[in-house]
Amino acid sequence: MQIFQRILDKYAPAAKSLIEILGSIPGTAVIAGSGIADTLDSNKILLKIPYNKLSGIPELSVQGHNGEVLLYAAESNTALVFSGRFHYYEGRTYDEICSLVIISYLAGIRKIIISNAAGGLNPLFVPGEIMLIEDYIDFMFLDSSSVFDTISPVGNISYNFINKSYFGSIRNSLIKQGVQFRQGTYAAVTGPNYETRAEIKMLRRLKADAVGMSTVPEMKTAAILGMETAAFSLITNSAKEVIQSVSHKEVIEVAEKSALLVRRFIETAV
Repeated sequence: MQIFQRILDKYAPAAKSLIEILGSIPGTAVIAGSGIADTLDSNKILLKIPYNKLSGIPELSVQGHNGEVLLYAAESNTALVFSGRFHYYEGRTYDEICSLVIISYLAGIRKIIISNAAGGLNPLFVPGEIMLIEDYIDFMFLDSSSVFDTISPVGNISYNFINKSYFGSIRNSLIKQGVQFRQGTYAAVTGPNYETRAEIKMLRRLKADAVGMSTVPEMKTAAILGMETAAFSLITNSAKEVIQSVSHKEVIEVAEKSALLVRRFIETAV
């Protein structure tokens, strides 16, 4: 399985712009989910590059996604943080959903951490906690044939596109630094609606620990490109099997309240 050259060529100008602006490209990229980039320490942001300065990146339309590339000083390393991602429910094509991964790869980055805001399905998880994704269930069922040559064999790519050694190194660093986190299975759905009570019951019976509307296509693309890939969810609400109301505003508020934990998690992972 490989990505078509025309897709790589489509995002090459954006990668070239990043290289020209930054000169030296960090080894790690972070794709920040809803409200997550706002948890970072503003004093450690060395540079901000608006998406509209990078040719080929679509316009953003979701609250909590600022549309900036941040050069961030995380502990002894720097990272590129993409504040804003693209979702299927916005009417995006598969390559647009994965554009930030492709741009990172073309800029020379080979490690990527993908984050999201997710609803907690595991009854032991509470809003504000972080879940390191150790497996996933793909309920997005998206057609990737416009991006990948799906006739070619998958080869040595892991069946679930999670790099075990990178996952393990991040997990060990978090434990060593005393950063609190959970581990679990992420269920990816298309959205944009939150789950019904019946869907929550189904996902729980399938042993999903959290549910969200992103991440899995990006993880697959990164793995196919040979990038070391890891992902985490910020649990922003507890999905309940009773009538409830959940708003995107609440998701952003939980991210704000968990800022210190999220920041420490990202800096340790990087």
